[in-house]
Amino acid sequence: MDRDLMISLIIFAVLLEAALVVWVVLHRQGKLRGNPLITLFKKEWLILFYAFFKWNKPKYRANEFTYHKQSAYFWFFLALVHEQLLEMFIFHYYLKILYPETVWIMTGLHIYSVFYLMGDYNVLRHRPVTVKNGNVHMRIGLRRELSFGVHQVASFEPTGIQYNKQGGIIHPSNVFHATAFPRVLTRVFGAGDDPSYAVKFKTPLVATGYFGRKFEVSEAWLYLDEPERFIETVQREQVLPVQHESAVKKTPIVNWKLYWILMLINIAGALAIIPYAMEREGLHTQLGLSPVAFGAFYLFQVVIETGVLVFLALLILKKLALYDPAFKKLTEVPVICKGWWLNAAKTIGGGLVVGSLILAVSLVISKPLGIDNSTIQEPVWWLSILGAGGAAINEESIFRMFLVSLIMILLVKIGKRKVSRWKSSFAIVFAALVFGIMHYGVAMDHFELTPGLFFGMVLINGIGGLFFGFLFLTLGIEFAMIAHFSANIAIHVVAPFFI
Repeated sequence: MDRDLMISLIIFAVLLEAALVVWVVLHRQGKLRGNPLITLFKKEWLILFYAFFKWNKPKYRANEFTYHKQSAYFWFFLALVHEQLLEMFIFHYYLKILYPETVWIMTGLHIYSVFYLMGDYNVLRHRPVTVKNGNVHMRIGLRRELSFGVHQVASFEPTGIQYNKQGGIIHPSNVFHATAFPRVLTRVFGAGDDPSYAVKFKTPLVATGYFGRKFEVSEAWLYLDEPERFIETVQREQVLPVQHESAVKKTPIVNWKLYWILMLINIAGALAIIPYAMEREGLHTQLGLSPVAFGAFYLFQVVIETGVLVFLALLILKKLALYDPAFKKLTEVPVICKGWWLNAAKTIGGGLVVGSLILAVSLVISKPLGIDNSTIQEPVWWLSILGAGGAAINEESIFRMFLVSLIMILLVKIGKRKVSRWKSSFAIVFAALVFGIMHYGVAMDHFELTPGLFFGMVLINGIGGLFFGFLFLTLGIEFAMIAHFSANIAIHVVAPFFI
């Protein structure tokens, strides 16, 4: 590894460690709301989600107030995107000549920064200030947040940007800025939007900033597109009796407990499959990587891949539950009880039967297709067990939980917005076909490419895909994983002793 790159990585690691220490200390002192790492992780995924899937034009209600339409941040946003793209091409060309080891790292960071900017702006568009049930919610994208009751407001006073004798902007403390223009850019460049009114509070309130940082504010400055209408709405709400929001529970965007359980299971699956993949396929040598580097690369790939797809799957299933309540159970953490264990036992048996059926079909079609199964060498049995479990977890998270859910929501949206049996069946069959085609890509490394091989791989893997998809929609993703694991045991652990 290049010395300069090594020094850069060491500096980055030290800075990251220092940031983690600061976060832990602030969290212990109660100055952060929630775990900062989880908060950061959720924010990054939400930013990417809004960057890719939230380009529709929002429809605002009468109790919602935008703050981005008249903001100068739109033009600054366009300038930042263009700057990042231009800088990316220049750095890519420069680093490719002088530091080729780091060229794709910097290019990837620039691409991510462009998506980050787009996601951040989309969040601003989709999260207006709201007045509901006597409470005001000021969510400025994912940057900061303040909620208060209308009866906590003392007065509304006109305000504006104030300057010191040197011409610099005065930044008063204890102020919450309801503006789309990032405050850090205002402090650095001395530019920003002009506030119209200040909301004075009777007592100081606690707002939330970056990484869940809590800070005290005594007033909120309004940079809204329609500040007068907002003030009128709040004043009308003040006449009404006090309503406590404790009864109104905030619904999370997805079931985060289930999300983290699935992520931990997928990480465990990735760690299990790494030694199996190196022993059976020699993937680390094919990629020219050391075992440690290959393991880190594969783990990183699985975390990113499943992190995004599992999040999207839970989001889609939550939408499907609005059309059919039966999908609600797929978004909840399963309850382990006697019935669950009974279903698990049946699923294990079903998986073994499906694995045996796949073996039988494979043996029947192998000879006509000219496939010599003896050329496939399975590693030692315990590595095969690890590989069987890891593949079952990762593949079911992608091909069943995400792909089946995606096809279902597309069919529901295109059709009469109803869930039907044929839509479920189509989603299961489509995902099974994709599952089989993906395994054909693996078979190409071992056998000659023929149409017979293609249809054979789609057939034998599609059999399992149909069964696993049925289990996912009827019982849950955990049973699809259990059945897949059982089938893999029959194919990759038991069968090699007899074939």
